[in-house]
Amino acid sequence: MFDMSKIGRNIAELRKKAGLTQMGLADAMGISFQAVSNWERGRTMPDISKLPELAAILGVTVDGLLGGDEAQVVERALDESEEPLTVEEFADIAPILPPEEARRNFERTREESRQRGRRIRLSELSELAPFLDEDDLGELVLDALDGECELEELTEFAPFLDGDVIAAAVLKLLKLGADPGGLANLAPFMDSDGVGEAARAVLMAGGVPGDLVELAPFMDEDDVGDLAREFLRRGGAPSDLAALAPFMDSEDLGALVRDYIKDGGDISEMIGLGPFLRGGRSFTINLGSLRFGRGKDKKKRPGQEE
Repeated sequence: MFDMSKIGRNIAELRKKAGLTQMGLADAMGISFQAVSNWERGRTMPDISKLPELAAILGVTVDGLLGGDEAQVVERALDESEEPLTVEEFADIAPILPPEEARRNFERTREESRQRGRRIRLSELSELAPFLDEDDLGELVLDALDGECELEELTEFAPFLDGDVIAAAVLKLLKLGADPGGLANLAPFMDSDGVGEAARAVLMAGGVPGDLVELAPFMDEDDVGDLAREFLRRGGAPSDLAALAPFMDSEDLGALVRDYIKDGGDISEMIGLGPFLRGGRSFTINLGSLRFGRGKDKKKRPGQEE
């Protein structure tokens, strides 16, 4: 709604008609001349609280400064007795609202939406994110998520949300069947516990270790090990664990291998994990007459040549 270029040109023309330089207008308003320059170039808009003062100095009304429709929105934003702004109107005017005014106006807009039984959509929130309180935004984002949303849509909100809220949103979407493909972009904004929970949700939904590789650097080693064990318990192929092995504690990985063999697993399926076991020490598992080892203490198999 607010055409900053058009309003900037109008401010420049009115300033010149009033016989003021940019510096003169800036001095009259107690601001920097750079601010006036940015207004006239259409780069920024005057703070809403300064519009009446600016209009008076230039000898016009706010209507004459902004235009009829825009001035009405400003009037409604400044006067609590007026009808609350719509979501679309708030998105238009938010860039020129001081934080307290933005919070006050959005509460009115939000309450109006509630009374009408209208939920604010995720696409609408993307324009509002920089201007909303973190807690309010988090609550609205969680409420807006549904089966049609994908993880990629959360990425633009991540810089404005608490890590716990991002984790909760990720888990909600995964439970709704969202594709986990965009999860790696959100991991840097979550704590290690949140990433671990999301990775577990991916695994429980039929994922494989290869799906978790981009998440593993943001997880605790213990959580990676727990997921590897869970994968085996669910009948996953041991050879797939090589994808997670670089992110596991070597001793924990060794214990996992030992447990797998003791439970009757095929030792040959674990050979791919050998390079990630603790270096410089012998790793030996007795399985009847068969030994699996690495390092200088590696034992020869029966019949193996020197």
